[in-house]
Amino acid sequence: MPAPRRRKPEADASASPSPPRLSKAERRRGILLLAKPVLCRVGYADLTLEQVAQASGLPLARLTQYFADKPSLLAGWFDLLYQSIFVIPDSDPPPAPLDATAALHAMGRRFLSTLRTEAGLLRVLIGLINVPPDAETRSVVEAWCARAVDAVLDLLHQGQSEGVIRRSLDARATAWDWLRFLMGFALLRSFHPPLPAESDPVAHLLESLLHGVVKTDI
Repeated sequence: MPAPRRRKPEADASASPSPPRLSKAERRRGILLLAKPVLCRVGYADLTLEQVAQASGLPLARLTQYFADKPSLLAGWFDLLYQSIFVIPDSDPPPAPLDATAALHAMGRRFLSTLRTEAGLLRVLIGLINVPPDAETRSVVEAWCARAVDAVLDLLHQGQSEGVIRRSLDARATAWDWLRFLMGFALLRSFHPPLPAESDPVAHLLESLLHGVVKTDI
């Protein structure tokens, strides 16, 4: 006579559901955010993978599954900076497409917000942009700068097609000027004279950057 089958225990309806598994991209982002204070405190030159592993609560072997070395970590932090400044966050419902002028204003506002919230990260990364310590770091910096310039270049080309930016403008040279201006503004922020209380810092920033370039009244 076969042995009676045991009934499977019924799931406890009151039990909390298991948290969703994080994707690799989400885990990478989490590591970067957890280790960011360490980077800002010790600087890139003195940063070690062991410090990052400790800050992120991972064994070193596990960390290297996400970031094999310091340059890959640096590329991740530069990507955080890029997303913060040059990418409009998703929203529900999606926003209507922006014209070039509105998009430049939005980018300026994101930059100023990043300047306030990510001052330590900006300071470290701008230092590396100015003086890359080695060839690997320089490669990461060059890739980020090219990506940032392309983001601005797309807006300038859009503005030229919309007729708000001079078509005779060298758009790529101006995009590089934009990036140099943003990084210099961040680097010298503490020396910048205070703006009048009634002024719009974004309009002031764009007016300084795009004077004689934009055919509009920003």
